[in-house]
Amino acid sequence: MLVDGKGTTRNSQIVAMWYDQTGDRPTHLAGTAYAVACPVREIPPDVADWIGQWQKRRGGPDWIYALASNPQRLCVVGVSGPTIDEERSRAYAEEWARSELAQAIELRSHSASAVLDDQEILYAAVTSPCDSCAELAKAGSVVESWQDKKGEGPIPLPGTTYVLMCMNL
Repeated sequence: MLVDGKGTTRNSQIVAMWYDQTGDRPTHLAGTAYAVACPVREIPPDVADWIGQWQKRRGGPDWIYALASNPQRLCVVGVSGPTIDEERSRAYAEEWARSELAQAIELRSHSASAVLDDQEILYAAVTSPCDSCAELAKAGSVVESWQDKKGEGPIPLPGTTYVLMCMNL
């Protein structure tokens, strides 16, 4: 992934995403979702072919997988598992997105970068409680939403709801 000096991933796309229902993967926690993101430029041809094949199989809208490239906007995806009431599912996804947005604001405000002697760039982020981040996240608005009726998206559960929430910086 490419990370700018503000701790924001830019010009990258999620190329693989999977959901561990049984807890067999690295964290050994059932219900964990994993993602791999790569820069969208300078991709070797064999990797580009692999990404293209994977993209043909993934379900759902492209905005679930693409990471923001506009430095003037901060965007996050919120997800809610299936609920009996479809409207509650969307509300839960929005609540999750707002929480993610508050965390992204905090990460952005506490990130730092340094150029080392050998021209290597080091990026770091420090997180701490942020009383105003949740308040700032209220400026975010939902710009896209999708309810996966068939379980074809990255989380293979019918009724999962995804929302894309963005705010201008």
